[in-house]
Amino acid sequence: MGMQLVFDASDESKLAETLASHGVTCEMFPMPDGRLGISIPTRVVEVVGESTMESILGSFTYIDLWSGGVREKVRHR
Repeated sequence: MGMQLVFDASDESKLAETLASHGVTCEMFPMPDGRLGISIPTRVVEVVGESTMESILGSFTYIDLWSGGVREKVRHR
């Protein structure tokens, strides 16, 4: 299944750089209230792997539109 996610727009450049450095292609689009939407196709998630995608996105806080849940940024000590 693909991923439809919402991020804070202030994370756009870091997010784009992080995704590109891992070979993740996606559609990014502006949303109201300082938000940024991204859609990652199913094929990309299947190639990269769902657990790897979660690791890649772990440095960001975002809303997963499929689950409706907020994924908090992983804080490293």
